[in-house]
Amino acid sequence: MKKPLVIGISGGSGNLDLVRHSHDKYVEPTKWYADLITNGTSSDNKGRQIIVDWIQQELTCRESRF
Repeated sequence: MKKPLVIGISGGSGNLDLVRHSHDKYVEPTKWYADLITNGTSSDNKGRQIIVDWIQQELTCRESRF
């Protein structure tokens, strides 16, 4: 009998080795190219505000080029 795979993000049962393998294969290599990484643990949404400010700055810079 096979063990169940990940059922859901919150709760449920999962095969941690499978998740770790997928994380190492797909997530970790792409972190090298990220401009910003947030972990979502801040309750005051600082990460979200940093992203919003960065997007607004990028849009302003792009609009000024045209």
